[in-house]
Amino acid sequence: VRFSGPGEGERLAYLPDFINCIDEVGAVEMIREGFQPGMLVRFGHPSLSQLRRQARNLQREEIRRRLGIPATQQVALFVSEAIREHYGRSRGYDQYDSLGLFLDLVADSGTGIKPVIKLHPKDEASLFDPMLRSRNLQPLMIANELSSLECIALADRVYGMTSIMLIEAYLLGKPVLSLQPGLAVEDPLVLSRHGMVPRLGTPEQAMTAATETPPLLSLKVEFEIDRFLQFIRDVVTNAKGKSHYAA
Repeated sequence: VRFSGPGEGERLAYLPDFINCIDEVGAVEMIREGFQPGMLVRFGHPSLSQLRRQARNLQREEIRRRLGIPATQQVALFVSEAIREHYGRSRGYDQYDSLGLFLDLVADSGTGIKPVIKLHPKDEASLFDPMLRSRNLQPLMIANELSSLECIALADRVYGMTSIMLIEAYLLGKPVLSLQPGLAVEDPLVLSRHGMVPRLGTPEQAMTAATETPPLLSLKVEFEIDRFLQFIRDVVTNAKGKSHYAA
């Protein structure tokens, strides 16, 4: 949409000379969408490449202490999204379906895992109550008390649908599972679409998630500032930056 117009024949009609596609995964995705390989350059992601540094400044034990969670207790984090509000049932599920699957997984584990739910501002908490009562669970609900990075830091495992928080958790080395029961469209999450994390539709699939074939691609988001600056110099001075840097 960003490079296209509203009229017929305006798809990808307004393109720059170069686009940073981040890494090999981004190049594969963009070429599939119709972008020419010669305009794609790979320099990483400026924001995502700062995650590890930011995470090192967090005190996991202190975050847990503030929430009353013992340091040794296993925590499963569910990241909610406004799927119903933005997409209706077009994806085949909404956040409440995915939450139900998450709660089933926690209830079936039987190992004293503490469920934590990172709420989306558009979530209707009243819709959570029947699901919680039927499973006899008391998850910790997090609204604005913690940042997304703090939520990831306190968790041992991260569940969700398609949120950027799943990508952040993956980059920080957390086990990540995408819960999309009844998925009726192409998987919107790049991680599970490329097999980098499991996608579950039923509790039974959790049994085989750890034995799936390793992915062929992985995310490489470290921003290469020196290469980027040299590329800018080359372009400004009319050097052959395209042939040197194209994906």
